[in-house]
Amino acid sequence: MPKLLKWLETEAERTIPAIIYFAITFTLVHLSQVLSRPPGDTPYTGYLGALIGALIAGKIIIIADSLPFINAFPNKPLIYNIFWKFSIYGFFALLVQALDFLTKATMRLGDFNLALHHTWHAFLSPLCWSIQIWVLMLFFIFVVFSDLERAIGRHKMLRILFG
Repeated sequence: MPKLLKWLETEAERTIPAIIYFAITFTLVHLSQVLSRPPGDTPYTGYLGALIGALIAGKIIIIADSLPFINAFPNKPLIYNIFWKFSIYGFFALLVQALDFLTKATMRLGDFNLALHHTWHAFLSPLCWSIQIWVLMLFFIFVVFSDLERAIGRHKMLRILFG
């Protein structure tokens, strides 16, 4: 039992900062999405969707960080791993967004082909790409800070940031 509690404590310690970061930032993304829509247009998701997305993103990042190929460049400068992780996370962010669009469109329209067509048009919209740029930049910032923390240590990072 103590081994399980230790594992749960480690998981919570690794996951909670990522979830808090993505909860705040995804809420800001949602707010910018709502503000960029014309009056009377219903938003795609609510704030609860942003928070659920944060939970999913936080856990996916923790799982991805435990994969053996995620730190592909251990003997290179830090920027190699940062861009490698950013590429992987960016790909999965786009994939999850597409699957989310497709799933919701299929449930709403009842026809997979029509939903696929609707998803394609949704992905071509400037609003979709502005949100994707937001999300990609948030992932980039997260990867930079998490790799910096891994390289110099949590205590030194906190001391540098907060004195």
